[in-house]
Formats: sequence, structure tokens, C-alpha cells
Amino acid sequence: MIKKVVISSIILLFVLMPFAYADWVNVSTSGDWDVIERTTFKTPSGQYFGDAIYQIQVENFTGYHASIYLNKFETWKLAWWHWDSYKNFMVRINFTGSNWNASIRIDYSATIYSWFALYDTDVDANAWLNGSISYSWGGVSRPNVYFYPNGWVEVYFSITENQTINYGVYEYQAGSNPILLVHYSNNVLGDFNISKTMDNVTITLEYKHENVGIVDGWLEDTIYQGGSVEYPTNVRVLPNAIQDFFSSLIQTVNKILPQWLKDSLATIWGFFSFVGSIFVLVLNIVGLIMPHIGFIILFWILDAIITSANEGNLQPIGMVFTSIFEIGRGIYQTIANIIEAIWNVIHFW
Repeated sequence: MIKKVVISSIILLFVLMPFAYADWVNVSTSGDWDVIERTTFKTPSGQYFGDAIYQIQVENFTGYHASIYLNKFETWKLAWWHWDSYKNFMVRINFTGSNWNASIRIDYSATIYSWFALYDTDVDANAWLNGSISYSWGGVSRPNVYFYPNGWVEVYFSITENQTINYGVYEYQAGSNPILLVHYSNNVLGDFNISKTMDNVTITLEYKHENVGIVDGWLEDTIYQGGSVEYPTNVRVLPNAIQDFFSSLIQTVNKILPQWLKDSLATIWGFFSFVGSIFVLVLNIVGLIMPHIGFIILFWILDAIITSANEGNLQPIGMVFTSIFEIGRGIYQTIANIIEAIWNVIHFW
């Protein structure tokens, strides 16, 4: 009798328990990490690179929610003469079904520009849905990432019974409504010949970091099987709203402008595009030279000092500083001439 009760209890337990899924598996880990686990990550301090991938198989999948927290995220220059430096950290969450694939990617970047003159941290989100038909949505970059407990990022992904796929990435800041980074909601799974809600889904979680700095944080996530994902409300959509406004304004103005004015504006735009391409080319050349310019100037000055000491003459040192002054004045004059030329063109039109 007791044996029958035990067997019946076990059978009832399996019937009533929610759909199970296997444990996460570490597919691969490479590069440099101080700590790397599926929900915890910390990089060494310095110039390092690393990648880690985890996977899980889930049946009767209906949704996923993750919160990403950073305790520390910084970059710095390895040498004073370096022009810039950066640290990138990526979190990619991929969902794969029988003949479809959806991917959400969050990119963090900490960057130093112009010898410490500018320092910025950004978080950017993008999402894709690929299959027999390819969908791609660009995200929005948000500057000045706030770290835990003042800020964090949350990811939502879900599928409903009417074959509507939803996903979104939101940046949270303590004491304010979340900011939308990227979001999509549409009945698109019919394009992939799927006749029921998603099941037997493979979820892939990837962490990747590169270059100079340190990343220290963790992830908390929930997999839904049969339940529904609750998305945040009272969301701020600041960047996209501005983009949509100007895009709509440009389209409206373009419809009402006469053709001759459109042609004139096209000519002006072509000119500025040409000037802009030259400017970008110059910046690229400067960008290649600037990381080494401090090193070059240092050896130039040292050479002048050694030469002056050997010859008993201060003229080589004076020539160095005079040359540096003349180069700086020449750069200033060139920039001033370019601005004047652009102004003359604008004034002419």
C-alpha cells in the first residue's frame, strides 16, 4: 500500500510540475578573465581580451527576462602619449528555433578622446530576427552609463499564442522611468511557417570584452515556460522621438519645395559632403599620427638638449620650441581658412 502511494505521488509530482529545461552549458571560454561564470563576470585590469559562451535547451518556451548590472566599467591610457583608449564589453542573447533566429545585443563602451580631454561611457542596443525573411532594427546609443545601484539594463523577449514576437531593451536609472533602447512587436512568425508557439528553443548567452580597462558585473535572468513576460510601463523614448520628428519634418518640407530649390539644396549638400569627406580623411590621418606625436616631440626636445650640451649653444633648444610654435600657428591658420571658405560659400548662396 505504501509503495503504491509513493509511486502515485511521484507520478503526480511529474504531472503537476512546470516544464523543465536542462542546465546551462559552458560552450566555450577564451581569453583573459578574473571571474567568468554564467551570471558573474570580471575582467583583469589592463589590456586584455576575452569571450565566453553559454547555452541552454528550453521546451515550451514563452519568454525571457534579464537584468545586467555593472559595478565597475572603466578605461585608461597605458602611456601618457597615447591619443585615445577604449574598453568594449558586449552581451549577446540569441534565441534559435527550428527555422528562425532572434538576437539581442547590448554593447557597452568606455572611451577616452584627445589625451584625457574627453571621457565617455555609452550603452547601445540592437536586435535582429533572421530566417527565410530577414528583419533588422537598429538601436539607440545612450551616453554616460550609470552603474549599479544608480543604473542598469534590462532585456525582454516573449512570444504569444497569436504568433506575435516581442522584445525590448531598456536602460534604467534610479528614480526615473526606464529609457527605451530598442523594441519590436509584430505578428511576424507566420513568415517562418510556424504554426504554434515556440518550443525546443536554444538560448545562447555570450560575454565578450576587449582592449584597455576593467569590467565587473553580473546578470540575473528568468526563463518563462507557459507564463507571460511583463514589460515595463511609462517608458521614455527620447532619442527616437527626436529622430522621428526631424525625419517627418524633412519629408514634409521635401514635398512642398519647388524643384529649383531642391536642385540648389542638392548642390549645397554635395559640396558639404565633399568637404566633409576631406575633413574625415584629414582626421583619419591625424588619428594615425597623434598616438605617437607626444613620443616624437619628447625625443625631439631631448635631441635638442643633448645637441645644445655638446655644442655649448642654446640655439637648438630655441629652434625646437620656435618650430613647435610655428606648427601650431600653421594648424590654427589652416582651420581658420577652411572655416572662412565655408562661410563664403554659405554667404554666396
